[in-house]
Amino acid sequence: VEYGFLGITPRTARQLPPEIANQPTAALVGEVHDNSPAEAAGLRPGDLILAVDGKPVLTELDLMREVTLHAPETTARLTVVRGGGDRQ
Repeated sequence: VEYGFLGITPRTARQLPPEIANQPTAALVGEVHDNSPAEAAGLRPGDLILAVDGKPVLTELDLMREVTLHAPETTARLTVVRGGGDRQ
């Protein structure tokens, strides 16, 4: 069985910086793996992922679940916040 792969290590809620700990729906990118789809897409540590293909991400587990539902080599649209602004 093959699953979709993003190539990040998300940070858990207890690791969130205080300024974003109250973000109601998001997964925080902790690390971006080299030569990964996340690196190719321009994700950076500190980015907040709010949704995958329009489906809200409440936790890092939601993010991983949504990503693995995609077939390998397919595209997912992420809604990302970096530095206070939305980015798609």
